[in-house]
Parts: sequence; structure tokens; C-alpha cells
Amino acid sequence: MHKQKNYYQIEPTIDSKIIGKSELALSVEITNKQFLAFRKNKLVYVDNYFEQTEPYKDFPKNITGKMYQRKKSPIDIMQVMPMCLGIPFIISGKVKEILENLNIKKSEYHLEDLSIDGSSEPFYFLFIPMLKNSETIDYSKSVFYSTLQDRFAVFDTYEKYLTEKNNRFKVKNLFLSKALESQDIISVQAAGPFFSERIIDAFKENHVIGYDIIKGGDFKVDLKFS
Repeated sequence: MHKQKNYYQIEPTIDSKIIGKSELALSVEITNKQFLAFRKNKLVYVDNYFEQTEPYKDFPKNITGKMYQRKKSPIDIMQVMPMCLGIPFIISGKVKEILENLNIKKSEYHLEDLSIDGSSEPFYFLFIPMLKNSETIDYSKSVFYSTLQDRFAVFDTYEKYLTEKNNRFKVKNLFLSKALESQDIISVQAAGPFFSERIIDAFKENHVIGYDIIKGGDFKVDLKFS
């Protein structure tokens, strides 16, 4: 019997032992004009994002950021400020090496160099391709929940889902195309990114700092394939 891989959602940690008294996860603030222009044109609006085959093409070089929490030093996984579609995290050289050592397919992620003021260590923008809901989600099996109406729903088709868009349904049990089951990193419009168990195990073994596994609450999504 086929055993499905386990996947986990992660987010930048808000553990006070790591981030201190800040209410925000450790963030790298980017004020470079070329970066902000690139972001505005390609990484803010979903329609613009999906017009591109390679959203990171022509990404500006020699970008330097600074820690938003000025008294804090960079860690392995941080968030980007301002936020960008397709760039969930800024990562350290340690995380880069883990992904390379695991031979994660380059089609599943892309890195761009980043310097951080006050640090001599290398850091990277982590691009994760975001897949269209309409092309990847099995709506006949996926379960959505609306907090506005306090009800669960299965829509059967993407078109039926769109008719309920104003009710702010969020996916809770996500069924994706079986063609994606071989991937270690998956992100769709509705949820993600998801990382395979072997990536998370490597993070733990190498003491990667800066992430929390989402274990419950509004943002927890169970991933399956059909």
C-alpha cells in the first residue's frame, strides 16, 4: 500500500526566546529602490505574478537589507519586509546547504543573494513557485471553512468556489493533483508553503533557528493528494 509523504507548514518563529519582546517575527527590511520597483511590478498582485513564467527573472542584484529589529542579529529563517508573493522567507547559508545536500529540485525553489547590514554571512531570498488554485486543487475533495458563516463546504469545481468567494472560505483539507506528490516543496495560492518531512528532519538535525511548525489554528492545512 502506498504511503503518502508527510508535509509541514512553517512560519517565521515568534518564540520570545529568539525574537525578544518584539511582536513581529525577525524581519529583514529592504528599502532598495530597484527591489521595491521589482516587487511592485511582479510580486504584489496575483494577476501580475501569474503573467510571468519566471517571477524572479531580472531580479535586482547587490541588494542589502537591515534588521527591522535593530538590536537583533540575523538567524536562519526570517521574513521579508515588505512581504512579497513567492518569497516566504529569507534564509541563511546553512539552509541553502541543507536544500542542496538533499538534492531538492531547482524547479521547486530559487535563491537570490542578499547582504544584511552588520553581518558578513551570506543570506538569500527564497523564492518558492506559487501554483494556481484552478490548476492544482481537487475541489471535489478539498474542504473549506468560512469563519463568516461558520460552515464547512466542498465545492466540486473551481467555478463553484468562485461563487462563494465573498464568504472568505479558507481551505482546511487540501487535495492536490497527484502529479505534485513527488515534490519536497509545494506552494499554492490557497495555502503553503509545505515542506516535506525530510526537509524538516534536516532542519532539526542541523539546529536551524527561526521557524515554527504550524500545528493548529486558522492557518493549519492538511495536505493530501488525489
